[in-house]
Amino acid sequence: MPWAETHLARCEVSLGRPEQALERLERLHQEPRLAGFLNPPRMAWVEGLVWLKLDTLALALQAVQDAHTDDPTTASQLWSVRLLAQARLGQVSPEDLQTRLRLLQAQEIPPLEKLSLRQAMMAALRAQGDLNQALNQQRLAEQGLQALSESLKEHPELQEGFEQWYGVQ
Repeated sequence: MPWAETHLARCEVSLGRPEQALERLERLHQEPRLAGFLNPPRMAWVEGLVWLKLDTLALALQAVQDAHTDDPTTASQLWSVRLLAQARLGQVSPEDLQTRLRLLQAQEIPPLEKLSLRQAMMAALRAQGDLNQALNQQRLAEQGLQALSESLKEHPELQEGFEQWYGVQ
């Protein structure tokens, strides 16, 4: 149940309903019987997404700041939120950037999560004024988007939805 509620909260954010997502997360936090079944890093990621969507950047950063996980997928999601919040606040940590550039090399991170991390890196690099690196990350992101789109050729309805969502040309 907590996993599904966290996933539904993520869906609420994607559908433009961050307030409903926050309500779902708060209900999970308030239920003492669920404490042992929660996934705090994943919940922190979704909460960070909520605050990004609401343009409450300090709370987005706070939500993910102390979350740690050994799962590379969730770690990349947490770092995506952290870097986007830092970029929009104009407070990008050079150490975070260098560490996350290495994370992009990890084979364990699924393509969509890697794409999100790369997009966050682009924003952070732009905020730091490193336009050459930002353009390089943009080129790599575009290649990744194209590859993902092409992988859906046998499923035209999925490919069309993917291309609309990510703005693939």
